[in-house]
Amino acid sequence: MKPPSLKMKSILHFLSLAALFAFFVLPSATTAAQSSNKRQPIPGPTGPTGPIGPTGATGLTGNTGGTGLTGATGLKGDTGPVGATGAEGVTGPQGTTGLKGDKGDTGPVGPTGSNGSNGIVSLITQTPEAAGINCDNGGARIDSGVDANSNGKLDPNEITATSYVCNDVPAIDYSACGTQPPIISSVATSWSDPDPNSPNIAPNTSAFVSLQPSVADPNTGCAYPPTPFRYQWTLIASPPASKAVLVSATDAIAQFVPDIPGNYQLALKAKDRFGNVTPNNFTNVNTTQCGANPLAVAVYTPVNGNLQPLVTSSSSPWTLPQGKSLAMLARASSSDNDPAQCPARFAQTLSYTWTIVTRPVNGDAQLSDVSGSTSVFQAGSDPNYLAYELQLVVHGSNGQTSAPFSVFIQVVLPIAP
Repeated sequence: MKPPSLKMKSILHFLSLAALFAFFVLPSATTAAQSSNKRQPIPGPTGPTGPIGPTGATGLTGNTGGTGLTGATGLKGDTGPVGATGAEGVTGPQGTTGLKGDKGDTGPVGPTGSNGSNGIVSLITQTPEAAGINCDNGGARIDSGVDANSNGKLDPNEITATSYVCNDVPAIDYSACGTQPPIISSVATSWSDPDPNSPNIAPNTSAFVSLQPSVADPNTGCAYPPTPFRYQWTLIASPPASKAVLVSATDAIAQFVPDIPGNYQLALKAKDRFGNVTPNNFTNVNTTQCGANPLAVAVYTPVNGNLQPLVTSSSSPWTLPQGKSLAMLARASSSDNDPAQCPARFAQTLSYTWTIVTRPVNGDAQLSDVSGSTSVFQAGSDPNYLAYELQLVVHGSNGQTSAPFSVFIQVVLPIAP
C-alpha cells in the first residue's frame, strides 16, 4: 500500500485537532451555559504531544541590526617580504662645509730627482766700433745675449742688447753750421754672381749684393765741412729661415749674400759731422726664384704618329677598349732648368712617380713603369665601363714637387670590326 502524501498527512492532522477541540472545548462551554452551579469536570491527563507539523515558509528578512562593538586587537602577524627598491630621489642641497681637520703628519721625504739639463749661459762680447753714426770718434760696441745653441760664442742672432762706449771727441762748436739732416737721394743696388754666365736679371741666392747710397748735406754755410758722413745699416726683413747678415753695418756700402729666394729690406741712416741724422731710408732687394721655381707637368700620348696632349677629366675620360694599351709620355719643366733664366747650378734632376689612385674592384689593368718619364697603361679583361684614375707627381732634386697630374681612363668593350 502506498504511504500517505504530505498533503494527506496535513489533512489528517487537522481533522484530529478538530475532533479534540469538539470533544473537550465545546461540551465544556455548553455545560457552563446550562448551569453555573454544577461541579466543574476534572480535566483528564494531558495527551501525548502530537507530531511536529511541517516547517512554515521563511519569513521576511528583518532590518539590519546596529554595528557591534569593536573587538579586541588581534595578535601581530608575521613581517611581510621586503619590497622592491624605489627610484633614487633628487640630490639634496649641498651641506655646509665642515670644519677644517687637523693638519696631517709630514710625509716621508721623496727620492732625489734626476739632474736637470744644463742651464743656458749669458754672454757679453766687446768689439771695436769704427767712427760712425754710433760713435763719432770710434769706440767699443758691447753686445749681450743668451748662448742658445751652447757653442760658447755669441752669434749675431743671439744678441739681445747692444750698447756703445765711445772715444772722447774734441770739443768743437758746430752751433752755427746748421741743423738740417743729410739727404739720401738714392741707393744703387749691384751684385756679383758666382757664375760669370749668370743671366743679369736680378741677384740670385749666393750672389754678393752691394748697396751704395748717394748722400748730400744742405748745411754748407759753415767753416767746417759736413763730411765725413757716418752710416748705420740694418737688415730689417728677410725671407723666413734666412740667415743672411750684413758684412758691416757701418760702412758706406752695405754688402750681404742672400741665401733664400725672396725679398730683403734694408734701412739706412746717415749722420753728418754736425750730429744731424736722416730718417730711415728703405731699400728692397728682390732675388730671382732660381732654386725655388715650381715644376710644371704635362702628359702626351702618340696619336697617328704625333704626340697629343692627354687632357682628361672624370666627366670626359679617355676611352680604351678591353685588352688595349695607352702609352703616356711625361714632360716636366722648370725655370731652374732654363739657362736663359737661371745659372746652371740651379738645374734640377727630375724623378717621376706614377700611381693608380682609383682602381675598380674588378679591375686588373696595370702600369708598365711607375718611376720613369714614360709609362703604358694596359687594360686587361675588365668588365665594361670600369673607370680608372692615374696620377703623376714629378720631384726635383732641390726638393720641389709638382702638383699631381691626373689621367682618367674608362675601359669599354672591344670595338666591333
